[in-house]
Amino acid sequence: MLSEHPSSHLIVARPVETNPSEMAGLLDRLIDRMRPRGSYASTHMKAKDMEVIMCAFEHEREALRMAGTMNAKPISRYVGWSTQVAFDLDSTLANAIGKALDREGGR
Repeated sequence: MLSEHPSSHLIVARPVETNPSEMAGLLDRLIDRMRPRGSYASTHMKAKDMEVIMCAFEHEREALRMAGTMNAKPISRYVGWSTQVAFDLDSTLANAIGKALDREGGR
């Protein structure tokens, strides 16, 4: 993402008491539902001592929209990103996202 869009914006989800692979799928569904403008990508990976889900957006507005929904906080752990924030993805938040996606799917 950075090679194609060098001023991209990063959101890092830290799965807590949840399955990282399942949470990656949940966030992919959420991002697809958001229909962000511009390019975006996500990946599930191990970063140092923890598994994380990294979501990158070409446009800051789209990143801010997701970050605000997740109550993400600024970080400065990763080099090269224009902005970067992180949030803990616990079972309460995961259930809320799942319910919202199910509700939206029923429209």
